[in-house]
Amino acid sequence: MVLLITGALLGRKQLPRTGRAWGKLLQGSAPRFGIVGVTVLFAFAGANALAATGLPKQMTALLNGMNLPLWLLAILIGLIVIAVAAPLSATATMAAVGTVGVAALVAAGVPATTAAVAVLVFSSCEAAVPPGGAPLYVACGIADVNPIKTFARLLTHYALPLLVIGVLIILGVLPI
Repeated sequence: MVLLITGALLGRKQLPRTGRAWGKLLQGSAPRFGIVGVTVLFAFAGANALAATGLPKQMTALLNGMNLPLWLLAILIGLIVIAVAAPLSATATMAAVGTVGVAALVAAGVPATTAAVAVLVFSSCEAAVPPGGAPLYVACGIADVNPIKTFARLLTHYALPLLVIGVLIILGVLPI
């Protein structure tokens, strides 16, 4: 909501003034909404497919059996969640592997709330790592910008810093 209000305030001069102009704007934008809707639908389908394969149980057993130092476990869980978040939405990522990450961290001695916050931080990389980010592809097309360069910047300026922030939360360096 804050993003919508800020965008409307900053771009109010470019907004249509008449009902007919609003209709034209919405009609031109409507085909792009279908892409986003289909992406979300298939993201949940992907999460359900991962759950049906038994991945959460296998990952939990694997992560709990590794006996890694907490900092390394935190990085590993962060990378797994970010990798799964790439094609899925944050919600679908949490459904697919979020509980596994939280359970593994709690088993390693991290408080449940701290583990949940860190995994949510990791899963928020959904649109910053390809092949996800359908809205970003649309925005790059509208702005005539190379999506590869955009994703590279998002990876280095957004996804990797969020990985570090999540790890620091798990280690107790950053309080929640």
